[in-house]
Amino acid sequence: MNPNYFQTLRLELLQGRFLEERDGPNVPMAAVVNHTFARTFFPNEDPVGKRVTAWFAHATIIGVVADFKLNSLDRKPYPEMFLSLRQAPWQSVWIMARTKSEPALLSAALRQKIQDFDPDLPAVEMHSMTEIIADSLWLKRVTAVLIGLVSALAVVLAGTGIYSVMSYSVSTRTKEVGIRMALGADQREVLSLILGETCRLALIGTVVGCAMAYVVGRVATSQVYLAPSVASSQIQAGPLNPVAFILSALFLFGIALSASFLPARRALLVDPMVALRNG
Repeated sequence: MNPNYFQTLRLELLQGRFLEERDGPNVPMAAVVNHTFARTFFPNEDPVGKRVTAWFAHATIIGVVADFKLNSLDRKPYPEMFLSLRQAPWQSVWIMARTKSEPALLSAALRQKIQDFDPDLPAVEMHSMTEIIADSLWLKRVTAVLIGLVSALAVVLAGTGIYSVMSYSVSTRTKEVGIRMALGADQREVLSLILGETCRLALIGTVVGCAMAYVVGRVATSQVYLAPSVASSQIQAGPLNPVAFILSALFLFGIALSASFLPARRALLVDPMVALRNG
């Protein structure tokens, strides 16, 4: 690992020091470990100065850095040990470069610098961090899209079910509408009565549904993954979005009102005597 790796990532140094230029092939092998490594293998000790062995490496811990996501955004930190390439050469390496400009514009310059350093050294692949994160989350994105489609279908089915139930419930009150109108009730009064009862039921259903959705949503938050652009900017996931609750509640509330208004309106247009006879 290049000694400038930690500075490029701007990692937080918890103890000791980073790998430096002095950690070369002619000095004892040095290692930097993450916080999880130190907490796992040296829970009640200072890890700096301890000798560790991993695979081929027999190294002395010189520093501890904070945990960070290495292979996947959804994977919990696990013990990591970092060595200098000068002390532990590897046939395949990757280089990280931080830039304020567009990463694609930097790729040609990086390739040229590598060729200037060693013409026989190939630069196989170059990707921006956003592309790397996107590739690592493709399965999660597909899952999220499928969940979104199923959720949209569930909302449509819920709206259809609410419309059917409320429409049937109001249509069965045709005889009641006829009796009220025969006794002198105004059309507006009857319509307000029916819609008022619908509003009460819809309001109760909305409150209960939102409460249950909030509880389920809090449980499901652990399975929600940030978009690559958001994740790469290190913005943390916020609380559940209230806009989604409001829009869903208004949609289903509107479905319930429509399901009550249309059959009630039809019932009001029927002659009271016909409604009493056929009700």
